[in-house]
Amino acid sequence: MLLISLGLALVAGVHGAWIQFVSWLTLACAFFGAGLVVARAKRRHCSDQIKKKLIDACSVNPVAPHLIAHSLGTFLMGAALKKFPDVKFRRIVLVGSILPYAYPWKEIIKGRTGCVQSVRNELGLRDWVVMLVRCVSWIARDVGTAGVSGFKLTLGLVHEVNGAWASCSLCSSGASTAQVHNVRLKEFSHSPHFLGPGHARQLWLPFLWGFAASDFNKYLELCWMACYLQQEKEWSDYDLTISELRNSVFAWTGSRTLERYVMDVVTRHLELQANADTMGSAGPSIAQIAGDIISLLPGVTFRAYEEWVKPANRDDNLARTVHPSAAVFAAFDLATK
Repeated sequence: MLLISLGLALVAGVHGAWIQFVSWLTLACAFFGAGLVVARAKRRHCSDQIKKKLIDACSVNPVAPHLIAHSLGTFLMGAALKKFPDVKFRRIVLVGSILPYAYPWKEIIKGRTGCVQSVRNELGLRDWVVMLVRCVSWIARDVGTAGVSGFKLTLGLVHEVNGAWASCSLCSSGASTAQVHNVRLKEFSHSPHFLGPGHARQLWLPFLWGFAASDFNKYLELCWMACYLQQEKEWSDYDLTISELRNSVFAWTGSRTLERYVMDVVTRHLELQANADTMGSAGPSIAQIAGDIISLLPGVTFRAYEEWVKPANRDDNLARTVHPSAAVFAAFDLATK
């Protein structure tokens, strides 16, 4: 009806029928205003309903869930966080966000400890849908253009990252650590289909695990290269790759080399099993077991990755071992059989 009224107003204006023009234009404005009121009421109703769905989904697990939200889903997430103090998330990925530029992250993150750990807000700089929201955001104040303009930059709270693979220079240097990052993706638009499963696997999943995407993908590349070189029997390059893997420091190894991390895991695991006293001269040493695990790790990870990328009939238990820590324990089981 809004478009019809505007069309009739345009026709009347072209023909100089100014009374009809004013009448149709007034009617179009009335439809526009009514539409905004109805849309706001619907958004509020949906935000009230989302809490029950969150409670139903999370009731079996006391740990706060991660969340990936797109478009209207970002609004529902934002409304639930603002309205319900018991709603919590660990890590949040936002795509095509229609939340306001000045969304109150400080009140939510700093004022409610443990409410949100971190937020990755991906900006599609060609997102015309979010750009259109700008036309009504001056009236509908509960929506905005955070999916294009980002959230308001605030030192120690909201930082900006220029590119999907880039890291935050402020956080990396230790100058200031933020929990919300605007990630600028220059060519991306509104639809989630342009992202593809590779985007989720290589960028979102490491973020949800608390890893830098570049860190996780370096680990995957070393594992793949080790498997390839082993298959091709290029032993010299294989040894160099295993050595690089062994001496690399990753986010999940806690400032330790992978070798030191694996040795600590083996030691702790044996202590928990009360088997440390069996590790005498007759048995393999901690260092030997750790070496075996690192040698097995590429194969375990590569098989898990192959299962992980299957479009259907996936073995979830096997796919989960693509997580580096899970891969270490899977390799430990193989090494100590």
